[in-house]
Amino acid sequence: MNHPYVGKFFRLLLLSFLICFSVTAQQSASSEEELKKQAEKAFVAENYEEALSPYSQLLSLYPRNATYNYRYGVALLKAGKNKTNAVSYLEAAAKDATNPEEVWIYLGQAYMIIGKFDDALGSFRKFEAIVNSTKLKKFNSEELKANCMNAIELLKTRKNIVIVSSKEVSVNEFYKFFSWTNANGKIVPAAEQFLTSMDKDKQKDPVMFIANDKQTIYLSSYGKKGENGKDLYIVRKMPNGQWSEPENLGPTINSETNEDFPYLDRDGRTLYFSAKSKKSIGGYDIFKSNFDFNSGK
Repeated sequence: MNHPYVGKFFRLLLLSFLICFSVTAQQSASSEEELKKQAEKAFVAENYEEALSPYSQLLSLYPRNATYNYRYGVALLKAGKNKTNAVSYLEAAAKDATNPEEVWIYLGQAYMIIGKFDDALGSFRKFEAIVNSTKLKKFNSEELKANCMNAIELLKTRKNIVIVSSKEVSVNEFYKFFSWTNANGKIVPAAEQFLTSMDKDKQKDPVMFIANDKQTIYLSSYGKKGENGKDLYIVRKMPNGQWSEPENLGPTINSETNEDFPYLDRDGRTLYFSAKSKKSIGGYDIFKSNFDFNSGK
């Protein structure tokens, strides 16, 4: 025997299901537009990490879309964990003349990441041939070409290295995971007394290297004006037990670009650091300088 309330219950359940199905279908139909808006908003705001996911989804729907290839390639280059994947997307984007002229500068940078420096030079020259002076200055293609030439020269004497182990760590506590066995000191958070107002405004989680004898500190600072980006400074313990004012290490080490993360080797005379020097092959590279105890330089 059928109970009238049971029949009514099932009719209401069916109606609810149909309503839910209709709402879901409507959301699905509009989700692509929402995805486009989300991707566009993130990219225009230069929130490249946020742009990665929506553009990846859009490319799964439209793999040949030149704009999506361009923007996903740029986002990978700027914020992706595996930047080597950017090349294929930017190569696809460069085939479409409707994409921004900047595609060639980004493609060149992507080629540099995978070690194709001749191809990178070709991309930078293509960029220079089609853009105005304002864009040339903005993207500094001359420096990028110099980086490529440095790389081509350095590859002639390339040395093989082996990564013994690797570990992903928090960027603001990376120094806690180092072994200091082969160092003449260790990296610690930078003391506020050595930081300028510009350092406090522009540096996030700054660090310094303090020698084992606790008499010498090396750190990176913008100085008072920051005309040359970040330079390396030395701070010495004075006879009265107070620390001296930070002293710029000078033009032998510092350049018009950034120097950062000084690290003193256990011999007490070899200083390693990262820099975006003219001798760099792009971005930060590792350099070293040897101190001469006889000349004091």
